[in-house]
Amino acid sequence: MFIPRIVCAAACLLVAASAYAEMVETKAKPSDKRWRERPTRTLAELPGFVPTTPVELSVWGGWAERRREATGAFRVQREPDGRWWLVDPDGYLFLHVGLAGVYRGTDGPGRETTAKTFADADAWADFTLGLMRENRFNGAGGWTEVETVRGRANTVPYCVSLSFTADFGRRLNMTRVDPGNTGYLGEVPPFLHPDFPAWCERYALERAAPLAGDRMLLGFFTDNELPRRR
Repeated sequence: MFIPRIVCAAACLLVAASAYAEMVETKAKPSDKRWRERPTRTLAELPGFVPTTPVELSVWGGWAERRREATGAFRVQREPDGRWWLVDPDGYLFLHVGLAGVYRGTDGPGRETTAKTFADADAWADFTLGLMRENRFNGAGGWTEVETVRGRANTVPYCVSLSFTADFGRRLNMTRVDPGNTGYLGEVPPFLHPDFPAWCERYALERAAPLAGDRMLLGFFTDNELPRRR
């Protein structure tokens, strides 16, 4: 079975001390050539864990038993115990069980396989979103092909990635390609450049304004792995 390219930028594995359920092959980064087997377990396989009845969810995937004020958009709220929660548009507390980097193959074998497997972008999006929902994912994180997955009947709450610093740095010809992120001359991002604040205002308006009113928009990622001088 072909699995579409769904790249997860970060994943958390629950690993018990003994009696691992199975071994899975992993790589630290997509560019790594060597796959390594690592032990993994799921919650259902932890000693003493007794599954209860399924949790009732809102249409967004929020926790239907715990409702707060509904504002019509995703937001964050701090509870009296000090814990921060996401809140879905209908007011239900929300845990974002999402995948980062949901997009089609963009080069090499990934692009060729995608083209052979799916008739068009719509077919890819329907299959991928269906696969995500089937496996109980309720959202898409940063680096997702938003223009293809948003607005569909079976879509999931999504995030948009913005690159304020990297795009501004490229304008100044002061960036370079580092493994997995953007590097800068002297490892100093252009935060103190006099034109940076105005650039950020225009950049945010251009990219955020078209999404205004989209209740599926969970939030924004801004930049990635910014460097610092040691």
